[in-house]
Amino acid sequence: MVPFFILWVVYQLNGDRSITGVVRILKGSYAKQTIQDTQFYNLHPYYGLFDGISANEIINQIEELTKHHFLYIQNEQLIITPQGINQLDKLKRNIVKNQLFHIEQDHSILLIDRTTKNTFWKRLSLLIQTLSYLSYHDFHFSPVISDLPVQKWVKKLLISNTTDRVQRLTNQLHLEMNQLKDDLSEPEQKILLYRLSGRHRMAFTWRQLEEELGYSIQEIKIMFNNLTYRLLQKVYHDPTRFKLLNMISEIDNKRSYLSPSTIKTMQLLNHGFSIEEIARKRGLTEGTIYDHIVEIILHSPIDLTRFTDEWKIEQIRELYRSIGSTNLSEYKKRLDPAISYHEIRMVLADQIKTKE
Repeated sequence: MVPFFILWVVYQLNGDRSITGVVRILKGSYAKQTIQDTQFYNLHPYYGLFDGISANEIINQIEELTKHHFLYIQNEQLIITPQGINQLDKLKRNIVKNQLFHIEQDHSILLIDRTTKNTFWKRLSLLIQTLSYLSYHDFHFSPVISDLPVQKWVKKLLISNTTDRVQRLTNQLHLEMNQLKDDLSEPEQKILLYRLSGRHRMAFTWRQLEEELGYSIQEIKIMFNNLTYRLLQKVYHDPTRFKLLNMISEIDNKRSYLSPSTIKTMQLLNHGFSIEEIARKRGLTEGTIYDHIVEIILHSPIDLTRFTDEWKIEQIRELYRSIGSTNLSEYKKRLDPAISYHEIRMVLADQIKTKE
């Protein structure tokens, strides 16, 4: 399963990124370039999927794929070979057949970073364990989560600690979790169940899950990350239906896809300030302001002629229709020398957004 995701991400990147770029997408890096790559190349289901798997482990897998001639490196860029594409197709058929992974194109994953995911899981795990013990009036147990902020959060939720409140929370959580797990495959349901602790059973370790399910630890971690992100996406899109889980996740349903710094730039753009003026006013480089504009273009309608000439826009669009790549160096080589990298990035962002 691990080779499939690496091969697929490399295939989607179309030779435009290095090993580091691939690792950052799979690990869910917060870097602006990684987030933009995730959007540019439609890699939302794979962003952060390898959280919990070290960068060295991913690099070792890439080296193995290179040894088998499924990948090769050219000018520091990672490229998939024809043999790699054939292998990718075989692996995909196996994953679909065994329901090991569910691909869901959803941009909300960029609002649900790995910190949100991990905090959600810790709170959920400790709350389920605590409710399980309190339901039996057992107040003495070792918390499965040692994270103090998480412990304080659960204590605050259960501050009244009455039998009636414990029962209501237990019933509500049981109802919401049952509604969520209906969309999970059988292996995913087992992973979800076995990773939780109760009064009568401790959560399985990754090693125990490997022995129980017959998948590698890396594969189980990938399935776990995927199912957790999908659960959170459902909660994000339907907070009224999943009131308690939404409270546990604390996902801001009104949060913008844009970073706070980008929002400030957008506000100044809306007031008619130029790129140069915004950079000077905010004490940032013009390159950073262009980064913000690319981010805005990916999520909001904007008139490109504010930032570049119509003939440049059309030339970039025409080349994009011809080659379909987003490799900036390739565009710079083929386009008029007067067209800058910043202009190329803006127009490509607009093309990607239009394509979606």
